Amino acid sequence: MQQIAEITPNAKKLCILSSIEIVIVSALIIGFIIYLDSIVNFDSLFQTFQQLGAPKILASSFLSWFVIIAAVLTAAVLVLNYLALGKVRYVFYEDQLACYNNFLIMQISEIIIPYKNIIGVSVDKPNTVNNADITIEMTGMKKKSQILKFIDNAAEVAGEIQKILDNYRANYYAKYAQEYRLQQIAEDNY
Repeated sequence: MQQIAEITPNAKKLCILSSIEIVIVSALIIGFIIYLDSIVNFDSLFQTFQQLGAPKILASSFLSWFVIIAAVLTAAVLVLNYLALGKVRYVFYEDQLACYNNFLIMQISEIIIPYKNIIGVSVDKPNTVNNADITIEMTGMKKKSQILKFIDNAAEVAGEIQKILDNYRANYYAKYAQEYRLQQIAEDNY
């Protein structure tokens, strides 16, 4: 089976976008905890725990450790996200589309979609970094659609996908017509 084309999402842009989202969420959580400290006064709360036998903890050290842990977790999530997205690829063969999801060296999933089951290709609205998702509508399969996520120049790529599908259908119908003619000739000779 010959490979016609391969599409990969723009992992760098997606990681930048998700890092902005994660940093905003982390900042909101840290801001909320600082706001709670101004209302509740964690120092008095920790002093109450000390009277119950807990070790001495200062609110400032608690908040510092919370910020450090939040930063480390954010960095870990971003690295894992980049590694996971860097291995996603969509490969177009002569008669099918294969969607591969890999993580590091392990293949997580593989979805094979025959072109005869694809009924449409559409492009979602581009996001803030000029990327969009391409939706492939299907019939005769459990899943009704497959989304090719975060594709650069999605409108152009969707047009190229449509050309691949049109070429496949033209070849398929030409082959069917030729087989039908050969069958008619064979039936006429008998």
